[in-house]
Amino acid sequence: MKKVFRFILPVFLLFSASSYGLNVTTHIDNTLITTSTSFGFILTADANLADDALDIRPLFTNFIIGNLQITHPTPTTTEWNIPLQPVADGAQTIPPLKIADSMTTPIPIQVLATNDGTVSFSSERNANSDTTNLDSPPEHVIEASIDKDSFYPEEPVVFNVTVAKHAMTNDQLPEVISTPELTLTSIGKPEQDSSIFGEHYQETLIYHYYVIATHPGSQIIPATSIPGGKEQKTDPINIQVKSIPEKVESSSWLPSAGISVEEHWEPQTSYAKANQLLTRTLKITGINNLPDQLPEIPLPKIKGVRVYLDTETTDLSYQNGMLVSTKIIKQVFVPQSNESFSTPTYGFNWWNTISDRAQYTELPARRFQPSAIIGTANSEQQETTHTQGVKNDILTLFAKLISPTVILTFAIAFIIFMLSVSIWFIQRKRIAVWRKERQAWNEFKRICETGTPIATYQSLLAWAGLKWHKQFTCLEQLPFYQFAYIELSHLEAACFDKTSDDWSGNRLVKKIAAYKTPKETRKSQENPEDLFHC
Repeated sequence: MKKVFRFILPVFLLFSASSYGLNVTTHIDNTLITTSTSFGFILTADANLADDALDIRPLFTNFIIGNLQITHPTPTTTEWNIPLQPVADGAQTIPPLKIADSMTTPIPIQVLATNDGTVSFSSERNANSDTTNLDSPPEHVIEASIDKDSFYPEEPVVFNVTVAKHAMTNDQLPEVISTPELTLTSIGKPEQDSSIFGEHYQETLIYHYYVIATHPGSQIIPATSIPGGKEQKTDPINIQVKSIPEKVESSSWLPSAGISVEEHWEPQTSYAKANQLLTRTLKITGINNLPDQLPEIPLPKIKGVRVYLDTETTDLSYQNGMLVSTKIIKQVFVPQSNESFSTPTYGFNWWNTISDRAQYTELPARRFQPSAIIGTANSEQQETTHTQGVKNDILTLFAKLISPTVILTFAIAFIIFMLSVSIWFIQRKRIAVWRKERQAWNEFKRICETGTPIATYQSLLAWAGLKWHKQFTCLEQLPFYQFAYIELSHLEAACFDKTSDDWSGNRLVKKIAAYKTPKETRKSQENPEDLFHC
């Protein structure tokens, strides 16, 4: 074996970090650090901390991490023992690590190169040993997997290759081998991840491929290897390619986990006029399909409508473990006349690989009605003419509104309205007095039917005062006293002669209601000097 040069470090390298009273010490338990051996990196904190108080993620970049051990030697201390193996030789640094609210100090180390390609994470090491363990198994740096090991011809299946990041140099790709029966094609850029790989915490790269089989039968995906001299390969993967179902014609064979078609029109209208551009955008999406497998939607032939292709674009992406293909087609429709037309129905068959049955997807017809505004080659001029016609109609209506007849009619109506308002304003007091007089008369009739003679006497004087706009103090002052003398005498006797009850309220009401005031009486009553005083 080629001689290995040693770089002797002190057995214990002590560093400390403190923040908010927390002290952390670190040391390395090995004097020989090479790319083929591991060493123990021990951190001790003078506090009883949780197991996840230490963040070891900064170590993933330059080290392979072994089995982490966490202990509490005393009730007030916490210790982390982390086996580390460098992935590159030369001057390296153990980066600062965060423990609770503290940060450790970076530790520079010197790593020697070896060419035996071995790794050892042993809890017992011999610091005086001059040789490494040549019988150790090679480091696990690559593995491959496939989403499903049984699928149909022309059905793309995702094939993943996971590689330890430190094993890939110069941005080289894993050596994936295609065969005449199987085609493997890369999908995009690799994904980076930090996880347990090869029983250790380390950074990995995941490369995605899709596999296409052309013929049914048992097939083998050859082993994948690491470029650059690493003598390690994945195991070959056995797959079974199923036969196309007999009820499906090979010319229309389209396996997929799901296909959909979306349609969008611009402008969004159901009416079209001559020479108006109508753009239809079709989006076809296929799950676990390639863009060239998606169906073609041909340009329809419609009488009286010119149709041509505007653009067509495709895209392929890897999302949530599936291949997603899209095809976007833009078609332009130009009607030649102002007539109705319809786009034809289009559909296609495909095989659902999830439910394992035939399916049919249809793009329904779309009907356009003729526009109410007839389209012409010079649409701008037509729009201008239409606008001018609307303006002329408005002017004509305005001219009719300002004609002498219309003005006179409005003037007469306004005068009548103002006279009505004036009459109401003048008569409003008389109307109010009349309403009070009517209420007093109704009250008088009610008391005549149900009340006492005294109440009738008082209500009669109150009503007469409102009717003749005077104040009466006795029955002899009433204008109708002579006319209703008998009934009023009976009422007066009933009020002041306790032995008399010969009075009738109904007769009194009828008699007074029959009275009509003479003109001369009304004139004399307007003079206060002519009043008769009791």
